[in-house]
Amino acid sequence: MSFRNRKISDKAAHSIANKIACDRFNADINQAEVALGAAKTMLDNAVKDLVDTCPAYNAWVSIDFAKRQHLEENQGYNSGYEAQWRNVINVIAKMHDADRAVGEQERVTIKLDWFYMPKSLATGELPMFIGDEAAAKFDVYQWHEDNVSLFFDMPEHLALVALQNAYYTLDADKGKVRGELYAELCDRSTKEVMEAWPETEPFIHDHYDYTGGTLYAPITTPLNMFIDNAMTPAITHQAAE
Repeated sequence: MSFRNRKISDKAAHSIANKIACDRFNADINQAEVALGAAKTMLDNAVKDLVDTCPAYNAWVSIDFAKRQHLEENQGYNSGYEAQWRNVINVIAKMHDADRAVGEQERVTIKLDWFYMPKSLATGELPMFIGDEAAAKFDVYQWHEDNVSLFFDMPEHLALVALQNAYYTLDADKGKVRGELYAELCDRSTKEVMEAWPETEPFIHDHYDYTGGTLYAPITTPLNMFIDNAMTPAITHQAAE
């Protein structure tokens, strides 16, 4: 073998096992992460599309443009109605199992292209100015409560959960393989492992920073000459004194 025969320590076994596991699983895990990100975006967009059907959207666009523009440009007010209008909403998407019990939940936070009132204003103060029926249109929370089933068992949520399970399975498999490899490698010799599993050679070489050739330059100088050469600097120094 091109690599010296040495015992694989506990630390080396961990390192080599991790390198092998990463080589085997990381590409698939990275692809799964990309797919997860895309699936999450699809769920966010699907939820946003549903919320955009809320009557509060039409109530918002029915407001005078100048007033809407003022509200959009002054969201940082510390008091007054401007500070209370919102355009971020949280929705819980739910999946049910065969018994209709909730199996998976996903909190979806979306930023809307329009603004809505908090429930305290939509149901408290606003009706005094525009009446109950008109004010009810601004109540996003009541609409969500009445239409919560829209966010049950969404196809985009099902796809997201399937991809999450695939990702978790890959990650768990990577951890299992890494652990099994560590147990198999620890305290064995590099020669023994590379002869049994030639595919491990580059990972073992990488751990020990071995780049090829011999680990040590061959001895070509006779021992007596080596000793004389080793003593020469000291003798030269003494003579100079």
